[in-house]
Order: sequence, then structure tokens, then C-alpha cells
Amino acid sequence: MAKYIMTILPAEGGLDMPVIQIDAGRMSKEQKTELIKAFTESASRILNIPERAFVVLIRENPEDNVGIGGTPLADRSST
Repeated sequence: MAKYIMTILPAEGGLDMPVIQIDAGRMSKEQKTELIKAFTESASRILNIPERAFVVLIRENPEDNVGIGGTPLADRSST
């Protein structure tokens, strides 16, 4: 389960501050570090915006906090 959203938020002085958001299940610190690095490098290269301008937000959602088709994801995983 992962959802990726990228938004460009206006910052002070009229400059853009790109924000990359990801909703996903639980991750290790190493996985988060790798995602932050990969998303930042890729978006910087594609958008031609310096890496230092990017903010990456990771929201972890436990399986019991997510439902699909009326069933908690935690229940679907155990069957």
C-alpha cells in the first residue's frame, strides 16, 4: 500500500517549495532514508530544481488503520 503525491507549495518571496508526500505502511529508518534520497534526486533532476529546495513527508499507516472494500487491511493480510 503506497500513495505518492507531489505538490508545489508557494514559499515566501514567491519561490516554489516542492513537497513530496508518501502514504505507506511501516518502514525501517533505512527504507525511509533511501526513499527520501531517491525521491529528492529524481524530482530535482526531472524538474530542474535544486535538491535543497525539496521537502519529503512520510506518513506511515498501520494496516489496522486502512480499509479496502469495507475490510480492514490487517484482516485481509491474515487470510
